[in-house]
Amino acid sequence: MQIFLPLNHSRHWYLSMVNPSLKEIHILDSLHNPAASKESNCTDQTKLSEVLQGMERYMELLDTTEDNTAHTNAIWTDFKVSTWKRKFIRGLPQQRDGSSCGLFMLKFMENWLGEKLQERFTQRQIDTFRKELPCTLLRCNLNKAPYMDSPPEGNSPQISNGGLSEVQEVDAVGNPMISNSTSAETTKFFLVFL
Repeated sequence: MQIFLPLNHSRHWYLSMVNPSLKEIHILDSLHNPAASKESNCTDQTKLSEVLQGMERYMELLDTTEDNTAHTNAIWTDFKVSTWKRKFIRGLPQQRDGSSCGLFMLKFMENWLGEKLQERFTQRQIDTFRKELPCTLLRCNLNKAPYMDSPPEGNSPQISNGGLSEVQEVDAVGNPMISNSTSAETTKFFLVFL
């Protein structure tokens, strides 16, 4: 059993993972390699501590309910997760830019086996994943928002029936262009969702 805790500190995403069988908190960070510096990097220990303390309080609250099965489960013998050893995972793929941390975090969640990555990945694969993810989310069976498979014939792609098309026509301030009429003073931009 693993509990993933996606955390954001100063606009940087990293992943913490609670491993109850080892009584450890694993920290997976794509921006700073802890091997290059001491165990401190951009991961915010204060934020992580707050989240773990909140988790403790929640688990203690659950422990007081009559139908609780947490103590019968041998994995959860200690609810004091904020006191567990924190382990920075070394040798992880590192991002080569300033904007891929969230994508790396998602890949860490997808591939983390508890003590190592199931599959390694590169910045190039993350760049491809950046383009694939919106399409995957848009076309997911769980996505109930309307969308268009293609723009209406003869028209620029735009909002249709309240849903966003894959290309949306907007004015210079970013407001959606609902009508097909444009004046000479209107500057058009197209947002392409990749």
